[in-house]
Amino acid sequence: MLIPITTADNRVDIEKFVNTEIDNAPMNWKYVTSETKGLVKSTLVEKSDGMFRWTYLQWEQLKEYTIGSAIKERLGRLPKTLSDLYDEIYGQCPEGCERTILQRAVRWVLCARKPMDTHVLLSAIRAETTQLGNENSWNKSDINENILKIVCRNLIVLDSELGVWRFPHASVAEHFGGKDEPWIRNAEAEVAVVLINCLTDSCSSAPSVLLSARRDTGLKEWIRILHRRKDKLDNTSNPWHPLQAYTRLSWMDHIHHLSDQDSKCTALVHALKQFLGESPQRVSSAYQIFVKYFMASEPLYALCMEAFTMSMTNSVFGVVALGLHRSLEGWWEKDLDHTLLPDLLLCAISCGRTDLCLDFIRRGCDLNRDVEKIRDTPLGLSIVRRDLELTRLLLQNGANPYRKLLLEAGVDHSIRCNSGHTDHDSDHDSCKFGFGSPLAAAVAQGEVDCARFLLERGAKVNAICESGKYGSALAAAASEGWQNCIDLLIEHGADAKSNLEFGLYGSPLAAAASSDVVDCVRVLIDHGAEVNNYLEFGECGSALAAAILESHLPMVKFLIEEKNADPGKLAYFRPRRKKDEWAWGGEGIREWQEEPWADEVAKYLVHDCNLDAGLLMSLGIPPWRMPVGHRVYPYEPESELRG
Repeated sequence: MLIPITTADNRVDIEKFVNTEIDNAPMNWKYVTSETKGLVKSTLVEKSDGMFRWTYLQWEQLKEYTIGSAIKERLGRLPKTLSDLYDEIYGQCPEGCERTILQRAVRWVLCARKPMDTHVLLSAIRAETTQLGNENSWNKSDINENILKIVCRNLIVLDSELGVWRFPHASVAEHFGGKDEPWIRNAEAEVAVVLINCLTDSCSSAPSVLLSARRDTGLKEWIRILHRRKDKLDNTSNPWHPLQAYTRLSWMDHIHHLSDQDSKCTALVHALKQFLGESPQRVSSAYQIFVKYFMASEPLYALCMEAFTMSMTNSVFGVVALGLHRSLEGWWEKDLDHTLLPDLLLCAISCGRTDLCLDFIRRGCDLNRDVEKIRDTPLGLSIVRRDLELTRLLLQNGANPYRKLLLEAGVDHSIRCNSGHTDHDSDHDSCKFGFGSPLAAAVAQGEVDCARFLLERGAKVNAICESGKYGSALAAAASEGWQNCIDLLIEHGADAKSNLEFGLYGSPLAAAASSDVVDCVRVLIDHGAEVNNYLEFGECGSALAAAILESHLPMVKFLIEEKNADPGKLAYFRPRRKKDEWAWGGEGIREWQEEPWADEVAKYLVHDCNLDAGLLMSLGIPPWRMPVGHRVYPYEPESELRG
C-alpha cells in the first residue's frame, strides 16, 4: 500500500526549528519583545505551507532585523512561494560587480558536470571575466571564498563536508534553470566556450611547460607529471591547474548537452575552430599538443585513442571521435577526402556516433573492404562493441556477414593449432586471438539478440572460423560459457559433434570444458558430442584434458563421474601446447599456481582416479601441486622416449 506524503507532514519539524532558532536568536534580538517573537513563530509556521526551505530563508532574513516594528512590517510582506523568495533574494544583490559574480557563480554551479570546489569555481569565474576583456572585470582581490558566500546569499552554498559548491535545495536549481533571461538562457553555450578557450590556452602553453622541465619529458613522463602535480597554481592556462583538470574531463560533455541551436552559436563555433585550426587540413598547434599529450594522458579519451591512429595533420578524425560534428556542420566535411571514409566509419563506430555512421554510409563508404582482423570491418566492430542497433543498420545497408577476411582468404595450414604446426610463434598467435566471424564475435560476448539477428540475415551457423581462437561460433559460445547462445545456435542447426581444424580447442565440447559452466558441457553432450573423442586439432587433445588444464574440479568430476570420460586415455589424448609453454615456470604453470582448484584437481586425479603423477606433470601440472608422496619426474610416453 502506498503511503501519501505531503508538505503538511513537515509542520511539526518546522515548528520545532522555528522555536529553537528564536529561543537562541542572535544578540541583536535582545530587545525584541516576547509578543513579537511569538508573532514570528506563528507566522512562519502558518505561512510555510510545509516548505522547510522557505522557513529557513525567511528566518535568515528576519534575524538581521533589530527593531520590532521593522520585524512586523517584514512579516506583512513575506513572499508567498519559494520562487518569489528566490527572486527577492536575487534582487537584493546590487547591480554591477556583485550581481555579475552572483550570476556567474549560479551559471557554473548549474552547468557543472561535477561539483566544483572553491578554487575551481573561483578560477572559472575569473577565466570567464578575463576572456570577456575589460568589460565587467574586477581585481583578483575582489573575489574570494568569503566574498562569494556573502554575494551568493544562500542561493548557492559551500558544502562543509564535501568542500564543493552546490544549490542548497533542488528548487533553487529549478528556479534559475527556468529563467528566460540572457545570462541564464545562454549559460550552457557560454560556459562551453569558456572551457574550450581554457583548453586551447592550456594546449598552447604546454610546449613551454615541457621545455622548462628538468629532464627530457616524453609521453610517459608527461602523463606521470600530469597526474601527480597537485599544485593550486594561479595561472589557469597551466595544464596542472585544477580548472584544467576539470576542463579536460568535462568540456566534451558540456558540448554534447547543448541544444541544436546552442551547439551552433557563433561564439562556440569560433572557439572550436580556433582550437582545431583554420581547416581540417590545417590544424592548430594547440590541437596537435592535445592529441599528442592530453588525449594520451587521460583515461577518458582511451576509447577515442583506440578507435583510430589520430592524424595530427587532419582534425576530421578528432571531430568524429569527439562528437563535434553538430557544432561544425558544413566545416569539417568540406572537401572531405572520400578515401578516408572507411577509417572514419570505424572511428564513428568505436565512439558510438550512430548518426555519423549513417552519414558515411550514405556517402558511399565501402562496408566490405578487405582487412586482416574481424574488428577492422564495420560489422565486426559493431558486434565487438555490442551495438545491436548499429549492427542492424550495417546489415540493412549491405554489410556482408559472410565476408572473407584477408587472413582467412589467404590462410594456409601452417596456422592451424595442431601437433604438427605449433613451432612458429607468429602462426600460433594468429590462432590465439580474435573471433573469426561476426557470428562468433556476437556469441563470444553473449549477445544473443545480435546473434539471432545475424542468423536471421543468413549467417551460416556451422561456418568454419579459419582465424581467431575459436574455430566455430558454437565453440566461441561454449568457451565463454554462454548457454543461451549455445541453445540458439543448436536451435539453428549447429553441430555439437563437430571437430574443428582451426582454433585452440579442437571441438565445441573441449571449448566448453575449458570454461567453468558445467551446463554448457551437458547441453553439448545431450546433443551428441562424444566425451572421449580424440581431437586431432587444437591444443587440448580431449575434452577432459581441456578441463584439467583449466584446473576446474567440478568440471573434471562431472566429465569423469557423470559422463564417463576415461582418464586413462590422457596418456594418448595429450595436450599439444608447446613444450616451453608448459615447462616449469612457463605460462601454463603460472596459470596453475593461481587456480584455486589446482591442488584439489591433482589430488582427485591421483587418489580417486589412480592416475600416475608423472603423467599429470607431463600434461603441465607442476610437481608441487601433486599430493605428498607423488612428486616425481614427469612421465614421457613411449613414443617420445623412442624418439
